[in-house]
Amino acid sequence: MNPWTARLSVNRVAVASASVLMALAAVASFAFGHHLARLAGTSSTMAWLWPIVVGCTVFQIAYCFVMVGTLPYRTGIIRPYFAVLLLGGVAAGVFGNVFIATDPGALSPAARTVIAAVPSLCLLLVVLNTSIFFSATRPWLHGVDDLSRLRAAETPVVDAAGRLLS
Repeated sequence: MNPWTARLSVNRVAVASASVLMALAAVASFAFGHHLARLAGTSSTMAWLWPIVVGCTVFQIAYCFVMVGTLPYRTGIIRPYFAVLLLGGVAAGVFGNVFIATDPGALSPAARTVIAAVPSLCLLLVVLNTSIFFSATRPWLHGVDDLSRLRAAETPVVDAAGRLLS
C-alpha cells in the first residue's frame, strides 16, 4: 500500500470516529441538559436551547485552546486562560449530568437562578473569547509586523489584558 494512501486512511478513520463520538456525546449531553433546564422551570419550547448554548460554548473554548496552541509565536497567558475555561466547562457539564442522574426531583431557588444565568454567561464568554482569539491570532491588526521578535509579554493580547488590569 502506498504510504500516502495509508496515511489518508488513518486520517479518515480518526476523523470519522471522532465525528461519531462527538455526535453521540452531544445527544447524551443534550438529554441531560434539556432535563436540567426543565427542572429549572424553563418552558418546554425553550429548554432545548439550553444544552445547545452550553455545548457550543464549550466547543468554542476547546477550539480556541487547540488553535492558540498551534500559533508559531508565544501568546503568554492566553492558552492557560482557555485551558482553565475548558476544564471548568467540562467539570460543570460532568457535575450537571451527575446531578441529573441522581433524579433530584426539584431544584432549590439558588440552583434555578444559577441555571437561568448560564446562557447569559455563555454569551459573555463567547464574545470575550472571540475577541481574545482574534487578537491572539491576528497580531498584525494591532501593528505587529515582525512576529519572530515577539516575547510573551509583548503580544497584543497580553498588553491589552495588562492595561485592563492596571
